[in-house]
Amino acid sequence: MRSYPMHNYTPVPQRLKSRRGFYKIVAPVDGEASLARRELWRSRISLPTPFVPVLERLPPGHDLPRRVWQSLNRLRTQVGRSKGNRSRWGFTGGTDLGCECGAAMQTMSHLITCPLCPETCSRQDLMSASAYTKWAETRCLNN
Repeated sequence: MRSYPMHNYTPVPQRLKSRRGFYKIVAPVDGEASLARRELWRSRISLPTPFVPVLERLPPGHDLPRRVWQSLNRLRTQVGRSKGNRSRWGFTGGTDLGCECGAAMQTMSHLITCPLCPETCSRQDLMSASAYTKWAETRCLNN
């Protein structure tokens, strides 16, 4: 019998036709399960380079207050509440997509460099949760 990565589980013989365990449709993993899982995640990422590295631990900044952590993760993944995203999601009429600073479109990448924000930062600052991410509580993220 083959064992499966979840606690070295060995499937039992099927007793009822209506019972279909996961082991009938999942192939066993050769090697370490966590490595296989990360490889599967990497193979399914649709972006050219992942914004947040695929890790099995919490990213830097997880100990920040919840509102800052939430804003930081929205900026990292680029799915925050910018005018561009809100229009794409159907929450606005799509007429005024510009930033208050005069930029044609307010996107998540624009928010980290917007001149109206008290401080700007880079993608590396976001990924490392450095001191520059303290401005995540400012009004420019609440648009």
